[in-house]
Amino acid sequence: NKTELFTKALAGSVKEAPAVMRSMQETLFGFEESENLLLSDEVIPNNEKDHMYVLSSDDGIYGASVLYYPEVKEQIAEKLGENYYALPSSLHEFLIVPESAGMDPVDLGRMVYEANHQLADPKDVLSNNIFYFDKDTRTTKETILRGKKIWIGKILLSKCKMKK
Repeated sequence: NKTELFTKALAGSVKEAPAVMRSMQETLFGFEESENLLLSDEVIPNNEKDHMYVLSSDDGIYGASVLYYPEVKEQIAEKLGENYYALPSSLHEFLIVPESAGMDPVDLGRMVYEANHQLADPKDVLSNNIFYFDKDTRTTKETILRGKKIWIGKILLSKCKMKK
C-alpha cells in the first residue's frame, strides 16, 4: 500500500540522511565538524544566536527535504526558542532566520526571488516563497509572490520592486 511505502521511505531518509542545522558562519567558513544544533539538548542563548542558519541533510544532497521530516520544524523552533522564517536556498538547503534577527519578511522574499533569478542554477530552484513557522501554534504559513506583491495567506505584506 502507498501509505506504508511512504512511511518506510521517510523513515529510511531520516536514518540515512539526517537533518543538520549549523550557523551560516560555520557553514561559509568550512567548519565541517561544527555542531549539529538539532542534536543539542539546549536552547541557543539569545547572546549566541546567529542571524541565519543552514538546514540540510548531513550529505547535503536534496537536503531541503529535511524541513519536512517529522518534528524538524518544531525542533528548530525549540532550539531557537522562537518563531522563524525558512528560506528555500536550493533543492539542497533551507536558510533559517530567527524572527529576533529583525529581518523584514518582504526583504527576505526579495532576497530569495533575486537569488533564484540571478544566481541559482534553474534546476536547483525550489521556490520563490518563504515560510514562517509559529512556535506556539506549531503551524507553517507560506508567503506567496504574486506578480509584484508578497502575501502571507490573505494578508498583503508589500508591493515589491523586483529586478528582472
